[in-house]
Amino acid sequence: MMMICSQLSSQTPSTPAQDSLYDENYHQAMEKVAAGNVPSAIFYLKECIKERPSTPSLYYDLARMYDRLQDATQTLYYARKAYALSPSNLWWEEYLLSTAIKYKKYEEAENVMEERYKRDGRFLDELLGLYVINKHWDSIISTLTAREEENELTPKEFHSLLEAYTQKGEYKTIIKRADAYMRTHPDDTDVARLKLLSLHNEGKVDKAWKFFEGYYAAHPTDGRAAYTMMTRYNEDKDYDSIMAASEVVAKDTTMNTAARLKIMELVLPITAQDSTYKVAYEKTLNILVHNTVKDLQLVYAFVGEYYFVQGEYPEAFKYFRQALHSGYADTEMMKKLLYIESMNQDYESIYVDAMLMLASGFKDADVYTQLGLAAHSKGLVDEAIEAIESAAGMSRSISLEHYGQLMSFLGTLYHESGDDKRSDMCFEQALAIIPDDASTLNNYAYFLALRKKDLDRALMMSGRALMQDRENDSYMDTYAYIMLLKGRNDEALKVMEKLMAMEVEHSIEVLEHYRDILNACGKKAEAIDVQKKIDALKKAGENSKEQETSSM
Repeated sequence: MMMICSQLSSQTPSTPAQDSLYDENYHQAMEKVAAGNVPSAIFYLKECIKERPSTPSLYYDLARMYDRLQDATQTLYYARKAYALSPSNLWWEEYLLSTAIKYKKYEEAENVMEERYKRDGRFLDELLGLYVINKHWDSIISTLTAREEENELTPKEFHSLLEAYTQKGEYKTIIKRADAYMRTHPDDTDVARLKLLSLHNEGKVDKAWKFFEGYYAAHPTDGRAAYTMMTRYNEDKDYDSIMAASEVVAKDTTMNTAARLKIMELVLPITAQDSTYKVAYEKTLNILVHNTVKDLQLVYAFVGEYYFVQGEYPEAFKYFRQALHSGYADTEMMKKLLYIESMNQDYESIYVDAMLMLASGFKDADVYTQLGLAAHSKGLVDEAIEAIESAAGMSRSISLEHYGQLMSFLGTLYHESGDDKRSDMCFEQALAIIPDDASTLNNYAYFLALRKKDLDRALMMSGRALMQDRENDSYMDTYAYIMLLKGRNDEALKVMEKLMAMEVEHSIEVLEHYRDILNACGKKAEAIDVQKKIDALKKAGENSKEQETSSM
């Protein structure tokens, strides 16, 4: 409910009848306010004003009502009336000021702030800010000059004064004032830069740079001075000096991190023109990393982007990951980090980082997909299913092909979880979208074979997959295994012998299929030899697990 102020100014005494009419109108106004009927509330408040035109709170209430209607003109009109009737009331003053700023009526805000500054000099910054917005440079100069007669200006105030002179083009005045100021403040880089600019604008270019070269020589660790000198070095194509100056910038933590990164970005094209500067630039980036505390995540992301563009993915990965784990949640950066990790199949990193990305609000199908793959690699089938279900839901309206591939993966995941019904449903949905996808055909055929179900269809699907890639060892194994189940042992053996002749590492599962086919074909001795290989692989796996456990 709207706040109604009770303060009333003195006014001519009213008659009982007038009081009664006023009270009734005011009561009606408040009821309309409570009901949210703003136009009716405005009507009754105006009726109240007819009875008591000198009551500032009524004008304030009207201003609030018009503010609800986003009527800037009427809002400010009535706020101004309330303030004019009671200029000593800080409530009306603050409301008029905040409303003027809200509706970007900065001239109005400036008038109020000038009155406030007259009462309290602590409001100088706010007043100067409004002068800048309104481009009232003369007002800045007159206000600060008057203040200077009473007290020495602070460095910030003096900078504002010189900036106002700059806007007016009074360069001689700036040079004169800067010289006097720097006799007692010799380390003020902002004033030195303004003097440099003013000498330039007066046509005294050589004198300008001679002055600033002397200033930089006296302040060799000042990053802003170094950055300023880069302009001169660039004119002379003195790239060695630019690189040296960029090191100064990288070390100067008095500059904010964003400013230093912007300068590093400006220097970067030099390395593209001349690769000999690449080492120097990367040295500077390293200095930047080790000399930054605040907003370090921005530096990590910047350096990571540099290496990503260079194609140096291990370095990019290192810095992108540091940025992410420092709280930097830029979408493009996270996509690039995920790309590098997925390219390297670094599922350990993906699992941790995808969780962080999702927690940061980056709800993306690729993130869920990679999280699903990572969870699957860790044996976390239920987590993988949840992630891939989310990815599929996001992908369906974007890319049917990608959606089909995700449904195929879900078919595999549900098979591993023991839910054959859902597995079949997912594979059927996948094949309805991507009917010729070899991986989907092969996997579905193999799972049907494991369940001894629909073997004719399984063999047909396996054959279609194999026709697309006749040298794929996984597809060959599936096809041979289904032939074995259908009693076509000799055909199965031919396929499997071709597979065994390939220079690939055969899994225990493939060797077991080969053993079973040999036995079915009556080749018992050969089957025993294959079993020995299986036993050796199993033992090696057990030893490896024992070593991993003991090292933990």
